[in-house]
Amino acid sequence: MNLTYFQELASYNRWANHIVSSWLGKLTEEQWKETVISSFNSVEATTLHVIGAEKIWLERLQLMPHTQWLPSYFKGNCAEALELWQIASDGFETYVQQLKSEDLDAPLHYTRLNGESYTQPVYKVLAHVFNHSTYHRGQLVTQLRQLGFEDITSTDLTTFYNLKF
Repeated sequence: MNLTYFQELASYNRWANHIVSSWLGKLTEEQWKETVISSFNSVEATTLHVIGAEKIWLERLQLMPHTQWLPSYFKGNCAEALELWQIASDGFETYVQQLKSEDLDAPLHYTRLNGESYTQPVYKVLAHVFNHSTYHRGQLVTQLRQLGFEDITSTDLTTFYNLKF
């Protein structure tokens, strides 16, 4: 695996999350919580899932001994959630930018929320996280359209590459 590729994906993830966050920041609290079925039942639940996943994977990669699942305890509003998403996205980009090529193959030992223990190389975890976030950003686009939101632009990887490189 190529370190530059994962550094680009981390930058892309931060960029795309920022765009989606700018859309979500325009929602009313009612729209944020409104039932809009996808994998999760609202924009709020979908967004908290993505933020929670990025946050917990970053904590695992940073070898934090105790991690908590954000959706199980978060009681804040949309703006507070989006602030946490920015912190997680920035943290991921910083983490990946500081890696060395050999770090990609290093084993990461972690425990899932259900108590099961796993080991995977860092590059597989990074690939999963960036793919997972992309998948759910797509769901957020669908949910936003169902809420009547029309100010949606491209967050495709190729759009990012055309803007940045």
